[in-house]
Parts: sequence; structure tokens; C-alpha cells
Amino acid sequence: MTNFRIDRLPYDSRRLAVWADSDPKNLNWPVVYILRSEDQIYVGETTNVVRRLQQHMSEGKKTGLTHVTVLFDDSYNKSACLDLESSLISHL
Repeated sequence: MTNFRIDRLPYDSRRLAVWADSDPKNLNWPVVYILRSEDQIYVGETTNVVRRLQQHMSEGKKTGLTHVTVLFDDSYNKSACLDLESSLISHL
């Protein structure tokens, strides 16, 4: 059995800063993340989810999104995350 975790938080820079400090994996671990609102969804993967979400926020392209869900697993690697990201995109 692996150590699987799903974190959900508001898509907000202040909340992201607090969450970033809550676990070292938030800054350095391969993950798949989902940004969403009532009528939009975006799926991505990264090895530094805090940095990537900050990039999304600063680019201003992901406007209207309200929540982020981050999927963690101790067995994840870059390849596994790419596969999961692709699978989620095809199902959505």
C-alpha cells in the first residue's frame, strides 16, 4: 500500500503560501493538480506545485478558477504523473 494524499485548497495566493509551508513535498515532489471552478477545469503535472501554481496566478491566464486539488503518492515519479495527467484529461 502506498501513502496517497489528496489536498484541496482555495486557488488563492495567501492560502497557497500557508499550505506551502505545511509539508516539504508541497515544494519538491511530482504531483498532478487540478484547477477548477463551476464551469472550467485545468489538469497539470509538476515537481514543484507551489511554484507552478504561483506561475499560473502571475500569468493571469487561469482566471475564474476557484479551487485546486493536488494528488500526491509516495510512488509517483515524473512518468507516472504524465500518465495520470493524460488519463485525467482524456476522461474529462
